[in-house]
Amino acid sequence: MGSIQFTIPKERIHVDAIQQAYFAAVDGVPWVSSFRVMDQLLTLEKPSAESGKLFFPWECPGGVWMTLQSATLAEKPEPYSLTVELARGIVTELREFFWDLKLANISVPSEMEQKLRQATGELCQLACSPDEELQKVKLFDRLIVNCQELARGLAQFYSRHLLTVYSRDTRRVPPFLGISLSSTLPSHFLSQELPQLFNAIVVPVIWHEVEPTELQRDWRRIDEQIAWARRLGLPIVAGPIISFSPDYFPPFLEAYTGDWETLVETMREFVRAVVLRYRGIVQAWLCGGRVNTGEVLILMEEERVNLAITAIETIHELDPSTPVFLCLDQPWGEYLRRRPSKFPPLLLAQSLVRSNLPLSGIHLELGFGYYPGTLRRDLIQVIRCFDYWSILELPLLVTLHLPSSSEANEVALISGRRVQPGASRDAQARWAADLLEVLLSRPYIHGVFWGKLTDRDPGDYPHSGLYDVEGRAKPAVEALRSVRRRCL
Repeated sequence: MGSIQFTIPKERIHVDAIQQAYFAAVDGVPWVSSFRVMDQLLTLEKPSAESGKLFFPWECPGGVWMTLQSATLAEKPEPYSLTVELARGIVTELREFFWDLKLANISVPSEMEQKLRQATGELCQLACSPDEELQKVKLFDRLIVNCQELARGLAQFYSRHLLTVYSRDTRRVPPFLGISLSSTLPSHFLSQELPQLFNAIVVPVIWHEVEPTELQRDWRRIDEQIAWARRLGLPIVAGPIISFSPDYFPPFLEAYTGDWETLVETMREFVRAVVLRYRGIVQAWLCGGRVNTGEVLILMEEERVNLAITAIETIHELDPSTPVFLCLDQPWGEYLRRRPSKFPPLLLAQSLVRSNLPLSGIHLELGFGYYPGTLRRDLIQVIRCFDYWSILELPLLVTLHLPSSSEANEVALISGRRVQPGASRDAQARWAADLLEVLLSRPYIHGVFWGKLTDRDPGDYPHSGLYDVEGRAKPAVEALRSVRRRCL
């Protein structure tokens, strides 16, 4: 066991932020840890005395929460200053990214170099300040505004440089920019609008909807959505065929709890029925949704993984020419902060790839700005995370969920899921434009999908639709239109 203490200003003590914070090993894998606050002293209890990094959601000027990371911290008797260590972390991140660009022979604009020098000077002023924590927070707020502006500018500069380079490569196939449908067909208006925004469609396969009663299957919704997409001439991605999300499995499976062989065979029969019906029609299969995070049917971690493996092998056996993607959630592994796991997300993917499982790629789900979900981060953290995943040397697909409001949502399927403060319609559009440009510029990302069309439909991520409950377009629609013109 180990512990580290931080002094934290009273004005920035938020219960939700402390619940979402976590400590990670040097490689970024979170440890199961606990935090407690007493008299402006934040105490972290962790399972190891090794050094690591703190990830902490910080209330930035304007009320937006952004998850910042410290530099590597070792245990010591005296408490660290939380503001100083988060400031040191964000400046270190900028300096490392800046030198990565230099080593890649990418010439960074001189004004960005000047801003980096200014941020380094502000860090020195903050670290050497004898002021109390409240005064340091005021200095930190100024620093973080400058650093976030610089991080966004560097990420955009790098992404646009890559897009310019790739635009000259006629061998590169343009990535998908798609939309995931819900349980209904889009309206006539949206049917005309969507082909201008997207070049692919994800048709969900929901077991309880298709087979509410065992062996009595209703394919009408999937058939209609596939026929609609084919009329528009849009490529179709189907799935996840097996998903460990709430409200995915049919109720009759509960009778097989504890009967592993029957559960596996029932699942295999459903997968076989789906593939035999739609093979030759879909361009890719998604399988094993949230296999690393879903807690359903009282399944152990190894059992979820084994079910996903069986489903992938069944798909490949029946349709060997169509790519199959394994679906994983929370690529940073925030869920590991709450419970131990044998398989951090990247390690799980690496293990399955090395086992010669017939995988064509990995599909990553990004609930950006949600808890549970992917905590909101700056663009440099996003680039570093996905570049790290590229060591798999497999194509990646990404599904994005971005909130347009921080208000409670009664139609959310996952109770207790909250939106980090600072979400708004304009912020959703800005984050969408930034994230899509970064993701579409990465050569190993072969598709990015928006997770929800309208707020009228229930879903796991509240307020994440492109259209509100009245069917009105949010500003994110125009942001997507601009990204498609610029990047595709």
